[in-house]
Amino acid sequence: FFLVVYKEKMTTYGWSFEKPDRHASASATVQAVDSAAATIAQKGGKRSKGTAQRDNDGVPCDKRARSHTSAKLYVGNLKPTVNERKLMNYFEHFGTIADILLVRDDDGKSRCFGFVTYKNVKDAAAAKNYCALNGARIDDTYVRVDMAIRKTKEEKEAARAAKAEQMERKQLAQIAAAQCDGCMWEYKWNNEEEAEIHGPFSSDQMAAWQEQGFFADDLTCFVRQLDGDEWSKAADVDFDLFP
Repeated sequence: FFLVVYKEKMTTYGWSFEKPDRHASASATVQAVDSAAATIAQKGGKRSKGTAQRDNDGVPCDKRARSHTSAKLYVGNLKPTVNERKLMNYFEHFGTIADILLVRDDDGKSRCFGFVTYKNVKDAAAAKNYCALNGARIDDTYVRVDMAIRKTKEEKEAARAAKAEQMERKQLAQIAAAQCDGCMWEYKWNNEEEAEIHGPFSSDQMAAWQEQGFFADDLTCFVRQLDGDEWSKAADVDFDLFP
């Protein structure tokens, strides 16, 4: 095949074009194709551009794209059962995804939030706007979807201080729970890592609040035993069964 290249030529009256020699253009094109083929062969037959990077499960995984915050969504309030593929299955309908990151602990357990990065800003905005208008449900639970915003140094320090305070309060609560009989509970109003935790409270107190509609089905409230790790939806727990 022949690729005809036109070279721009500036004149007094505007832009004009002149045709280069056909044989010279064809020779240059063949050399360019041969050079590109040699480069691809050196990389094991893989193209460096135009192909989405994916992990072993076929989920988009391009770490370089994670810095593109303008096309990046924050997805929170996820159930522990949600994995990267479930995120992909939901958000891929809005456009081409460059990367999916589900934040996990060192032991691999989900921290119930993650990030979805699209290849362009318009797709990210479309997904965010749709979720804002219609709500986003993954594994029968409404999730929070917002544009990802990079935290400032001050915000990071404030988050670390709040987490340290939360750990100190939990240690004091555990000491108090050890000094009394019965099961003690904590609750929070969403399932995000940084959500404020309230408690501890006795099973009797939790049961009383449940009867008063404090933990109604339409409210997103999560509870756990003081010495537990797993959070459950408060409406699904029968506190009368616990001492």
